Amino acid sequence: EGVRLYGATITDTTKLRRVLWGEKMTLGDEMDKQWGEALDPYRDLKLWHQEHGLYDIAGEFHIREWECRRKLAVMEKRWADAIIRYFYKIVAGYGEKPKYVIWWSIAILLAFSLLYMPYTGFQLNADGLSRMFFNLWNGVYVSSAYFSGLGGVQKTNFLSPYLGVIESFFGFVLLSLFLVTFTRKMIR
Repeated sequence: EGVRLYGATITDTTKLRRVLWGEKMTLGDEMDKQWGEALDPYRDLKLWHQEHGLYDIAGEFHIREWECRRKLAVMEKRWADAIIRYFYKIVAGYGEKPKYVIWWSIAILLAFSLLYMPYTGFQLNADGLSRMFFNLWNGVYVSSAYFSGLGGVQKTNFLSPYLGVIESFFGFVLLSLFLVTFTRKMIR
């Protein structure tokens, strides 16, 4: 009641089950930058779709609701809240996109692998490419050990343990976030 769907007529007999929302399920309130007004309708639409077993559509409304929360935080100049919500958006798609977490994990693993390469005996000489790939593989091994929190890697340089602590923190956060987002999707 009171939701503006631009061109749609809502009555007591309207069923939302077969509505084609298109690429972006957006309410008129959000388009008009009235993000606070769009929160309750998005939440109600999310709950209705969950109750009727339409979990993918409910997930899209969950994303729209959280996007409105983020935009509202920016509008109200609550910068810490806005930054945290933006981080949650790009890393996990507001808890609806476990593949985002996987891509971020791979990117961090590869970035730290490149950082560890100099400490695993990297040198470009007559062996050239084969030695470089061997050192990259060692970097991936060291990075994976730190990322997963297993550690136990032989200290090869004074800097690598400190990089390992930073990477372990990223690994802890991303692995936890993946478990939450994946479980959330699978429980439905």
